[in-house]
Amino acid sequence: MKIYLLPLAALLAAPTVSAAVFQTYGSETAAGPRTYETEATLDDLSVANSPLRATGKASFRVVISTNTKSVTCSLQGNLTNVSSKAVVAFEATLDIASERGGCVHWDYKVDYIFNRNMLDAGSSYDLTEVFGPVETSHRGSFLVGKAEVNVNVIFVQFSDGSSFGKSDWSEQLSSQRRSKIELMKSLSKAFDDGDAPALAKTVDDRLAQGGEPTFAWSVLYETKQHLQEKGASATVEEIHQRLATVAERSKLIGPP
Repeated sequence: MKIYLLPLAALLAAPTVSAAVFQTYGSETAAGPRTYETEATLDDLSVANSPLRATGKASFRVVISTNTKSVTCSLQGNLTNVSSKAVVAFEATLDIASERGGCVHWDYKVDYIFNRNMLDAGSSYDLTEVFGPVETSHRGSFLVGKAEVNVNVIFVQFSDGSSFGKSDWSEQLSSQRRSKIELMKSLSKAFDDGDAPALAKTVDDRLAQGGEPTFAWSVLYETKQHLQEKGASATVEEIHQRLATVAERSKLIGPP
């Protein structure tokens, strides 16, 4: 799985991703290295009245050598807000595979509540990404079906508090937001009590303990990166900005 070093502001709106490599096997055999290249148009599997619409295409490059198969999937696409309201959070899934298997299942869990900008009506979330190369052992060149890329929008929360769809993540979103707020407050307090050394120690200790949920680990890890790159004062100022923004949107956080 890739780890992206994003700014804290972007991190809080970035997808919480769970990626699982999948592969299938066929009976075609190959002698020596071979390269296969194909394309597929993105298929939006969301229900007809989904407020987000996915468009795009994917290209696939499969290189098969004597003992390995290497699959690279390149996606170019967008998820566009076709509703009349700004979106504060959404969940969508992506399944992308070449005709010889490989690539990933990808979960987008995006929350803009800590960011000044949401996904406004008519604006788009960029799906462009390169997945791989994924390398595995092989038993031939595995012609298993057609290349495909599918997106399905599961849940959307709007800036007026209304929503579309439902998922396990949407049920947990309120508690995750409150936990993030408390975590950022604790980081700010560590800085107030002991300046940069105390903040750095708090972050390092939490990361060393392990067992943090993904959303908390992401905040801690990115805070550590910001401390190294920008210094403590700039890092804490950005945390304060995030807290001020979410305070303005307290009605959107959800029930405790």
